[in-house]
Amino acid sequence: SAEEINNVIEGIIPTEEQNLYDKLAGVFEDVKNRMISKTEDSLQSSYFPTLNGWTGGIRMGDFIQISGKDKNGKSSFSYTLALDFAINQKIPVGIFSLEMSNEVLAWKAISYECDIDYQKLRNPKGLRDNINKLTDDELLKVGEKAQRRFYKSKIYICDKSLNERQIKAKMKKMIKEYGIKFFVIDYIGLIPTAGKFETREREIAYLSRFFKLVCKELNVSICIVSQQNREGKIAESKGLDRDCDFAFSIKRSLEEGIKTLKVENKEISMNENDFIVTMDKSRHSAQGKQFLASYINSKFRERSFREDEQGKFPI
Repeated sequence: SAEEINNVIEGIIPTEEQNLYDKLAGVFEDVKNRMISKTEDSLQSSYFPTLNGWTGGIRMGDFIQISGKDKNGKSSFSYTLALDFAINQKIPVGIFSLEMSNEVLAWKAISYECDIDYQKLRNPKGLRDNINKLTDDELLKVGEKAQRRFYKSKIYICDKSLNERQIKAKMKKMIKEYGIKFFVIDYIGLIPTAGKFETREREIAYLSRFFKLVCKELNVSICIVSQQNREGKIAESKGLDRDCDFAFSIKRSLEEGIKTLKVENKEISMNENDFIVTMDKSRHSAQGKQFLASYINSKFRERSFREDEQGKFPI
């Protein structure tokens, strides 16, 4: 028809617009079904329970950013979150690691979940005089624990250097074959783009917008890791802050000169294994809130300070 020809000329894509009033019944029916459902329809964290209250749970289509300075826990935070969903909620997850190999990520996952020093997996022979050497007994115990912890989990890792379009294509394949619902990309600064840009800032802004749209198109949640500069700002671009649904930053407290932190109305003394996680942006709730994450042995978890859980860590 003449209208269809004109739409092609104008670049108008036919859509099915709906009046909000006409959708009200369907919206409330969906809310009611979620109220009575015995299964959780959002991703809930066991390791960082405060996030559940802040975000209301991670939902499909959410675009999440985690930023931090070099060696300040941003990869540990994002990987632990992925392991959390995969192991404790049995949600299939996908990890695109442009920084570390598949093998290294496997060592880290076992270390985080099985109470074994990462360095013992990386270098089982240890240092001089058998310092930090992995023993046969330790290897047997960690192997048995890993079998239990990772049983029926679905964690798929891609460590190839892919551009944004290749990553999207791989995501589609992983969703179809494995049912992936949550992806981690570590990190955005290492993605080689298919196009050319005048500045690095525009390139990162383009990548941010690209993956924001991928979240919506594929109906998955994507957590993208970004690097901060020495001043604690996201390197090269503000695009991520603009596009994301939730933006978290993480920093090592003592390295920033922070010796105490007020958590749950208590003044807590920091140590070298403590990291402060801040929700810098949220489209769905208040922002600027903080909680404390820490290493205890090899586990990276939120630290609780309630009277009945003084200093304890979940799971």
